[in-house]
Amino acid sequence: MGLRYPPFCFAEHGVLMLASVLNSNRAIQINIQIVRVFTKMREMLTSQKEIVNRLDNTESKLAEHDDQIIRG
Repeated sequence: MGLRYPPFCFAEHGVLMLASVLNSNRAIQINIQIVRVFTKMREMLTSQKEIVNRLDNTESKLAEHDDQIIRG
């Protein structure tokens, strides 16, 4: 890959690949936990995007209502 420094973390796919190579029970359990954390993080990011989109929609509706009230 031409990296000058080793990576400080794994991406989700890297963790999955590493889990398929490791054989000790402890390593397998730790990798399962890491994959669960990745999954939970993805779910949280997705839900935050939905909340931000809903907030944007609400703000635009309020702005429209303000304009309607001002125009009377």
